[in-house]
Order: sequence, then structure tokens, then C-alpha cells
Amino acid sequence: RKLRLFGFDDEVNAAFKKRDWTTCEHLLGLPQIEVIHELQLPLPVVQHITSSVSSRIAPKCKTLFNMVEERHGIHQQRVVQTRLPLLDAYLRGGISVGSVTEIVGPAGVGKSQFCHLVSVMSALPQEGLEDSSVYYFDTEGAFSPSRVEQIAWQH
Repeated sequence: RKLRLFGFDDEVNAAFKKRDWTTCEHLLGLPQIEVIHELQLPLPVVQHITSSVSSRIAPKCKTLFNMVEERHGIHQQRVVQTRLPLLDAYLRGGISVGSVTEIVGPAGVGKSQFCHLVSVMSALPQEGLEDSSVYYFDTEGAFSPSRVEQIAWQH
């Protein structure tokens, strides 16, 4: 891209012209200390110029998760909502279908009740899913079939 299109003031444009710098590559291809020396401009001005040019030509920052989402359509993955809005938002919509989810925490905080609820929500018929099987691994002996049945009748 042409440096003149960035709308810098006359002093900066004159420094570019004096060195025959016309593209962003001329500016960004050198360490800032060399740009300061070449353009005879103070550090804050050079920092502003390079930051301004970089932010306008560089692609937006993406996390690895965002790139995988875009490439494989993971954002369309089916989820089971927990019915807890903040938790669903944190989990990007809910607990992923087809995944193993481990729930941990101190005694008495409702882990078993939460797991009972999520297992019921997961087992309910859902559009686009032929099989709604749930595998519930209980390592503490807290599984209560009668409680799961009670939750199922409520939903």
C-alpha cells in the first residue's frame, strides 16, 4: 500500500519523499531505530506512524480457536444448554454434544443435581439428532435414578 494514502502531515510525507519511501514495506521493513535515523523524526512520531500503518494493513488478530471455528465450522456444533445463562455463554452456548464433560467441585455445591439436569436435557429428543444417548459415569455413587426421572417429568 502507498504511504501517501495514510494522510500523514506534510513533515512526515516530506521525510518519506526525501528517502523515496512510497510503500508500507519501506517503513515497516526496518527496525524503528533505523526509521528514526533515516527519517530524522523523533521516536514518538515514528512510533505513531508505524503503529498507524501496521494497524491498518495487518489482518485482525485471531486466536487458534477462532481459526479452527472458521475452518471446520465448530461454531455450528450442537450443544445442550445448561439453563444457566452465564455458564452457557462461557461454554459458547452450552455443553458440546459428543464430548466428555467432567464436573468437579467441593462437596455440596450441586454437582450431582447439575449432572442429573444436563443428562436429562441431553437425552430429550433434539432436532437434527437421531440418537440422544447419555453416558453418565458416577465416581461418587451419587446417581439417583428417581431424581433423574423427577427432573425428566418437569421438562
